[in-house]
Amino acid sequence: MFKNKLLLTNLIIASAAILVIVGVFWVVQNSFTQGPKSSGPEVEQAQQNGTKTAKKAAIPEELKIRDTDHVWGDKKAPVQIVVYEDFECPFCLDFYKTIEKVKTEFDGKVAIVFRHFPLRSHAHAMPAAQAAECAGEQGKFWEMAARIFDDNEKNIFYTEKFSSDAKDLGLNTLQYENCISNNTYLEKIAKDSQGVKQFGVIGAPAFFVNGIVYPGALPMDDYTDEAGQNVMGLRSVINEELGDN
Repeated sequence: MFKNKLLLTNLIIASAAILVIVGVFWVVQNSFTQGPKSSGPEVEQAQQNGTKTAKKAAIPEELKIRDTDHVWGDKKAPVQIVVYEDFECPFCLDFYKTIEKVKTEFDGKVAIVFRHFPLRSHAHAMPAAQAAECAGEQGKFWEMAARIFDDNEKNIFYTEKFSSDAKDLGLNTLQYENCISNNTYLEKIAKDSQGVKQFGVIGAPAFFVNGIVYPGALPMDDYTDEAGQNVMGLRSVINEELGDN
């Protein structure tokens, strides 16, 4: 009799334990399966649309085009590239050449925004930035930028050469020199440099494609890095953004 009661008690306990386990499993299982159970086209499209919205919403105010920016292309282009450059930096020179390829290949599809990030280690980077801005005052920013990068490549990089470039471009030299001596755009250049630091940028070049940061002089073509990983070049980055729009 005692053995029968003990057996019945054990069976009740075991049954209760099984019910508890089943109940817990049901709760856990349902917590992971709520929402769409299909990964079909509709769900994938919804996820992609959500990612697009998040990307566009994530673009901070600092990276939006300002009235004072120098912009190549249509300001409403689907792909906006904000570039922070140091005219004296050799890697910036490399990336400038890449950007020139972008202008040719993606004309009408991209907007290029040029901003300054002169490094303290480059003695002539700030004068070069000022020279470009003072030329921009007379509508020749991009032409002056091209001249200054050419000076970089030819290793004839100094203030007097920038003045010579201004003259060659047909600028009003008196207006240009007054602009330089008065440090007219010093505050604007400093604002560019300080603004980008909030994103953790410490070197040049650095650039953002639709708000996403890509540090360094990314080449135009895809490549394999030192770890053997395939890395998208700027062409692929832009094409991906165009495909998302």
